[in-house]
Amino acid sequence: MPLIFGLLFCNIANAGTASFSLDQSLNEKDGILEVSLNISSNSRINAGQSTINFNNKDLEVISIDSEDSAFDIWMRSPRYSNSKGYIYFAGGTTNAFAGKEKILTIKFKIKNKEIKKADLGFNKNLILAANGRGTNLY
Repeated sequence: MPLIFGLLFCNIANAGTASFSLDQSLNEKDGILEVSLNISSNSRINAGQSTINFNNKDLEVISIDSEDSAFDIWMRSPRYSNSKGYIYFAGGTTNAFAGKEKILTIKFKIKNKEIKKADLGFNKNLILAANGRGTNLY
């Protein structure tokens, strides 16, 4: 019994965690909300994907910029549908990293003047470890 407990404890202690996060800034004069999508991990990672949902009655994507992205390879280039209210991407890098890095900058036109920040939902998330097995850390 002690051996099993020890093995379970080792797996938990070595497990990585990763997440997506947002930094937002509002330009009320122009009605533009700029959102930086970041990826964070305490383990080295090299790929990720997500579908990001937004309320298309309140917001409209006007641009997605991946110029300064930590990802330099795109399996699915960032794309969006304003009519369906989603943004999708799948990307990676040959330069694995840990910590917090920017993936995308998304600019929204605010259609509802009461909106001060984007309420975005994430699904179909993957953040893959650079461990030769592509372990999902999300």
